[in-house]
Order: sequence, then structure tokens, then C-alpha cells
Amino acid sequence: VFGEAPGGNTNTGRVYGEPKLLSTPAPTAATDTPAGRAVTQLDLPAGTQLTRATSPLIAGRGFTVTAHLSAPATTDGVLVSQGGALHGWSFYLQQHALHFSVRRAGKIYTVRADAPTVASAKKLSATLAPDGRVTLSADGRPIATGTVEGTVAQQPADPLLVGRDTGGTVADYAEPF
Repeated sequence: VFGEAPGGNTNTGRVYGEPKLLSTPAPTAATDTPAGRAVTQLDLPAGTQLTRATSPLIAGRGFTVTAHLSAPATTDGVLVSQGGALHGWSFYLQQHALHFSVRRAGKIYTVRADAPTVASAKKLSATLAPDGRVTLSADGRPIATGTVEGTVAQQPADPLLVGRDTGGTVADYAEPF
């Protein structure tokens, strides 16, 4: 689920279900997409790709992303990513840990959860607050918190991808991931 922070499919390979995107209860002009569509919730199946023109505007804003899993989270891979080598964010599994990374002007900031509950969870979430605080949750329970440098500084040029990160990766993993 993707959206502004306040406060499925059978999986194959690295795709872990149907992450959904959810924004704030009360959309503002800042939650409008470039096409002028107010974003209150986006439900996106695995394999979805949204171009810059159709992706939610996330620059300078907090948001939440949640992946609803239909198989155990035991394989490395991206749940949802938006952006690339300069600006963006990625929510992913790597080496049995849940990660949320923000890339600002090419520099990567990551919060990681090594909790054993990650592999058996049916729902994984990351919330990026406007002040850079990150909370990672499994099945609605916080499992890690940390701080990154801030929100994504500029609207990413690269697309929003569900289940992969290609064409310039956001975080510290090899492409494609």
C-alpha cells in the first residue's frame, strides 16, 4: 500500500504478491499526479509499471507502502520501487531481511529489519514520515525503526515498479532485482 504517511497473485521468482499503494485520507493538490488525478489509493498487481507521468508525486512527502503477500517472503527481491540512481525509494527483501531505502542525489539511506517474523508475514509495510523517520512493520506490528536523510528530494524520473527494479536501481543490489 502506498500513500502519504500520517500519520493475490500466486508468486513466482522475486514477486511477492500484490503490493498496494495508499495515500492520505484527505487528498490535497500535493497528492495529485501530474495528469491531475487525485491519489487516494492505488491497488497495483505484481508486474505493474507506472511512468513518471502516472506515478504518485512523492518528492518531499512522507508515504506508506504495504505489500500483501501470498507466499512466504524467503527469496530476495523488490516488492515495490520508484526511481533510480539519483532519486527514489525501494521496499525489498535481501538476505532474509526487510529493507526500505531512499536515494537522495545519488546517496543511499536504508533502514533494515532482521526480524524472524518477516519470512512468515502476510503483510509487510514501510512508512516514511516527512521528517525521515522510517517504520518497518510485519502483519501490522512494528519490527524496526530508523531515520534516513529525509524524504525523496525530487520526483524520480524512473518508473514505479511492482515486483522489480530495473533500468537504474534505487538501492544497493544488482540489476535486475
